[in-house]
Amino acid sequence: MPRVSLLAKDASKGGSKFSAQEGWWEVGKCYSTVYEFAQSEEQKNKREAPNRSTMVMLELFKLNPTTLERIEDEPVEERLGFGGKNGLDVLRPGRMKSADSSDIEDLGTEDGVEGNTIYGEEGVVLSDNCTWIIFSNSAEKAGFDPTKIGTGYLPYFEGTKFEVERVKAFKSSKATAKQIEKWEKYGDPTNLAIKKIAVFGYDKKASGKAAAKAGAAKAAASSANGADKSNGADSEETAKAALTAIATANAGKSIKRAVFQAAFLTHLMRNTQLDRAGKTSLMAATVQDDEWLAIASTEHGFVVDFDAGMVEFP
Repeated sequence: MPRVSLLAKDASKGGSKFSAQEGWWEVGKCYSTVYEFAQSEEQKNKREAPNRSTMVMLELFKLNPTTLERIEDEPVEERLGFGGKNGLDVLRPGRMKSADSSDIEDLGTEDGVEGNTIYGEEGVVLSDNCTWIIFSNSAEKAGFDPTKIGTGYLPYFEGTKFEVERVKAFKSSKATAKQIEKWEKYGDPTNLAIKKIAVFGYDKKASGKAAAKAGAAKAAASSANGADKSNGADSEETAKAALTAIATANAGKSIKRAVFQAAFLTHLMRNTQLDRAGKTSLMAATVQDDEWLAIASTEHGFVVDFDAGMVEFP
């Protein structure tokens, strides 16, 4: 189904007032929706309907700059648009089943609809000065993985903790007297941008999945007959101990992943009283799971080449 690129590099060359003025914030929720603007005086006089367009909505929580913990319970909302020329006829909220899905469902133009991506008609290109591109481009410059942005999957931003930067927004030469008066009173309009990122939301999600798998492994191990020889230590600790032992024994070497898994099993046989089912469950949830192993390798300082099936210990 049609997909529109949300990357700055694919935008054509060519704001809203910023709610989070300064400091550190966390993206609590990131979604697409249909937004209805306030009716202008001209529209009221002509009895015209207010403008409506597709927006990305961010729910932002204020953070303590030292601990990066939330200090407010209620989020502020920041909306990011795609330029006045890209109306509901070409851009609408969309839904993907997962981040790697190739199909995007068109959610239509009803008020209040919420999607996790953008549905774009064939050939639509975003302007490089629209508020979404300004935000996503700054995120990429701050280290946000462009391949994540390129999927169009908005929930990747959820959980991201960043320091705000404000950039001047476009000021229309056709601004109304009311808009000009507002700028003179409160300053020029600014757009949301990112200065630094402390936590990447997609890393938190990956860690959460790994923790869930570890929890499943722990449950499987505890339900198996027998306990681990280290007085009932949980399976996550058992897995970590095995990795430490294997890394020590193979320092400076590269071994096949199959050999690595065999060494892990040997450690379980020698150092736990798990039965066969317990060992199988633990291995399936840890060293045989690519996602768990990718995170564990980073924590323990070794490298896994999944394509070549090799594990390297520095």
